[in-house]
Amino acid sequence: MRLKEPVKVKVSYDGDYYGDGLERLSDVVGKLKGLCRFDNFALNNVEPWNSIRVHLTLPRSAALKLKLLAEEGNQQLKDLGIITVDIEGFQAISLLGTGKYYIFIEK
Repeated sequence: MRLKEPVKVKVSYDGDYYGDGLERLSDVVGKLKGLCRFDNFALNNVEPWNSIRVHLTLPRSAALKLKLLAEEGNQQLKDLGIITVDIEGFQAISLLGTGKYYIFIEK
């Protein structure tokens, strides 16, 4: 499936929305920016969802890089705690057993 530019991404991570969980938001996004090599993005929404769900809009190239890293079982993603990458139109990629973050990417 061909993804259009830009791509909507949902990043969910373990934390208390009403406690200290939001304090880690910049760290999670910062590490993803480094791994997927993107500067331009939009933070669209932050909401509780079994933890914290962050809605981002990323460049297509960054979303595809994230998909590739997850398919390879990238250790840096595992160390970050990412457990799922889901791009609409593609099979979900699971990195289970390592942590606290969930990522869902929609076109």
